[in-house]
Amino acid sequence: MRWCRSIRCFILLTLMALSDGVDAQAPGGKAAEQGKPAAVPAIHTCLAAARIIDLTHPFDGRTIYWPTESGFQFIRGPAGITAKGYYYAANRFAGAEHGGTHIDAPIHFFQDRQTVDQIPLTRLVGEAVVVDVTRACAENRDYQIDVGDFRRWETDHQRQLVDVIVLLRTGWGRYWNDRARYLGTDQTGPAAVADLHFP
Repeated sequence: MRWCRSIRCFILLTLMALSDGVDAQAPGGKAAEQGKPAAVPAIHTCLAAARIIDLTHPFDGRTIYWPTESGFQFIRGPAGITAKGYYYAANRFAGAEHGGTHIDAPIHFFQDRQTVDQIPLTRLVGEAVVVDVTRACAENRDYQIDVGDFRRWETDHQRQLVDVIVLLRTGWGRYWNDRARYLGTDQTGPAAVADLHFP
């Protein structure tokens, strides 16, 4: 059973939290009630005009993590009627931050750069384009994307990759939940790092 449903819950909660603030500036919202100008359309209006594609995977016991990490843990907590007569249920989960569907903050590889909480949401929402390197990755599982891949996309589509979110399609999603095929090894621990092979 999948215990934790990926980051979709986080995204939805974030949008719900944002909607309260945005609606305050929307026509008919709190700003309008106070006689203030409506500056931003309601978030549900923006979302209605957008095409949203869910690319997330659930976090559960099958989630793939770096070989030196312990993986996802789910601990079932109490569930039932308490001594005071009300129902209560609570579970616990834990996992390394670099596994499954996640975002790598700039600080992951660069000292003194942004942490996840410092990245503006405006950097995470917008038009997206797909640069497909599936064929290259199929021919070489250690394929490293380079500038040439982006230049070819720009030539093929007659536009520059400016002010867009670039998604790389490696084709590796078909190996999800198969640790050996996804990473090149199903072994864990420091010694397994040398056996990693993936785009």
